Amino acid sequence: MTDDDLPLFTHDRTQKVKLRMGESGQSAIPPETIFDAFNRTIEKYGDCHALHQKILKKGMTAEETEWTHWSWNDYKTQVYAFGKSLLSIGFEPFDAVNIIGFNSPEWFFSNIGTIAAG
Repeated sequence: MTDDDLPLFTHDRTQKVKLRMGESGQSAIPPETIFDAFNRTIEKYGDCHALHQKILKKGMTAEETEWTHWSWNDYKTQVYAFGKSLLSIGFEPFDAVNIIGFNSPEWFFSNIGTIAAG
């Protein structure tokens, strides 16, 4: 099947679809995956801070608490660790993962890690 023969939509999660590309403007920008963008960002900003969090300790206020930082390279390490963990328990391409939690670095690690795993 050639790209011209692909459907514009499908209900089959494994089926490829035809992308509608324009000649100019936003529709002419080549598509890229989330992981392509993630890796490009890591290459550009590797040692810069990507995520920040204050981990409160008993008896301390938020003002007294230091920020914890993850660089883009740290982020990548955590993403790959999560993705490998999914693969080790039998995660297959197109499987689904539900991430239920609050806005935290671990949520971001698991989100992109799931994409990395398949």
